[in-house]
Amino acid sequence: MANPTEQIVLAADIGGTSIRAAALALSDSTVSILDSIKFETRPERGFQSAMNELALNISSIAKRVEVDLKTTPLGVASAGPISIYDGVYDLSPNLPNWEGFGVSQYLQNKIRSPTVTAHDGAMAVLAESRVGNHKDKLNMIYLTVSTGIGAGIIANGKLVVGHNSGAGEAGHIIINRGGRSCENGCKGCLEGLSSGSAIADIAQKKIAYNRNSTLNEGDQRITAADVVAAARRHDPLASEIISDVLDNLSSGLASLLALFDPEVLILGGGVIDGLAPWWTELLQKTKGTALPRYRDYLPIFQTSLGGNAPLIGAAIFVNDYA
Repeated sequence: MANPTEQIVLAADIGGTSIRAAALALSDSTVSILDSIKFETRPERGFQSAMNELALNISSIAKRVEVDLKTTPLGVASAGPISIYDGVYDLSPNLPNWEGFGVSQYLQNKIRSPTVTAHDGAMAVLAESRVGNHKDKLNMIYLTVSTGIGAGIIANGKLVVGHNSGAGEAGHIIINRGGRSCENGCKGCLEGLSSGSAIADIAQKKIAYNRNSTLNEGDQRITAADVVAAARRHDPLASEIISDVLDNLSSGLASLLALFDPEVLILGGGVIDGLAPWWTELLQKTKGTALPRYRDYLPIFQTSLGGNAPLIGAAIFVNDYA
């Protein structure tokens, strides 16, 4: 249990690959995770099935940490596009056929917790701005590179939402016109060329012409993690794919720096974790593409909160606004 000076809230993080539910204790300057559960999203099963499993897990956590669902707020971070106002999905490339469904209303009706929902990138940058290593900064971007790619933006100390709460869809910056498209059909966008799903799909298609690659050794469909592991073993095909990802990602980073002039640009997500051996190369490629002012100092850092950033941000968000 949390101590009496802390507020307990519930939170969830919905991604294209996995969903996480948790109870967190919040004080003025710290956030701690008291209990959490992680399970596969399997978006093809549909919105209601996934939300029902999430509701069951949230209820179990609430029981274990001894809080009343009716009076304990729930904050949800989700891959988007999703409305920050009502938690309703727009056409989501990594959560197909979920568009039009509302997370906040569904979960609130199911478990009775006061619920708010927002884009996972926005929640991650909120977390970094409150409890991360750069919490004193007023102009900040958090770019998550995972199954998809999205961003959260804070400008002059305020979260940037946008007219349709669609600000932060940085994965759809066009960096190679006519190149591979994302699931939304944006040809040559950052997500279509650098996300985890893109890495896996590119490798799957290329192995047919590269029989000597170690990526051909398994019977399972290739994942981004497989490509990263093969590149670490110096597999030529995997190394070529990772090199292209670094080129494309660095172009996206240089574009974000030019457009927003942030004090810090923070990177998180599973793909960023996997690219750790190439971190220095990614920074060098970005310097080579960015405006001259970034050649001496590049304000790009890996997240200090790891994969917990969206979850923590959702907890802070619901505590502020529920």
